[in-house]
Amino acid sequence: MLGSFQPLSPGSIESRAFSIVFRCIAVALGGGSVIWFVFLGSSGKLDGMGNFSLVLLALFMMAIFVWAILRSVTRVNPTGLEQTWIWTKRLPYAEIVYAKLFRIRGLEMLIAPRLYVRSTDFKIMTFYAIDAAVLDEFLRIENELRKINGLPLRER
Repeated sequence: MLGSFQPLSPGSIESRAFSIVFRCIAVALGGGSVIWFVFLGSSGKLDGMGNFSLVLLALFMMAIFVWAILRSVTRVNPTGLEQTWIWTKRLPYAEIVYAKLFRIRGLEMLIAPRLYVRSTDFKIMTFYAIDAAVLDEFLRIENELRKINGLPLRER
């Protein structure tokens, strides 16, 4: 557990969770779906209230995810990790028992780097970030746990 972990910055470091490219793709897919829905409705393919309602519900769910992607921010603060999403995810350092940073170098703009963490009560959370300072803190968190468990450290 990371009870004594402190970020390098004395305050809070924050980062957008997703890159501008990823956010633009999300908006384009959401907007394209709305155009597709209008096309289906105008061509008479959505006959019946059941089909219309299901497509409208799907568009509503997509709009919520696009909105969450656009506003999502990840913070590394002195007490723990936090990310705004559809709801706000928070996890204190003292509760983290496992952490792994996943990233595909060169494709960070399309595939958001993420820190996968497991807590003492077996909750699994994923924190996304695109900023180098936050990703460095994510790697420090993983390496602190590796040190505690006697595993080799990961390089940047």
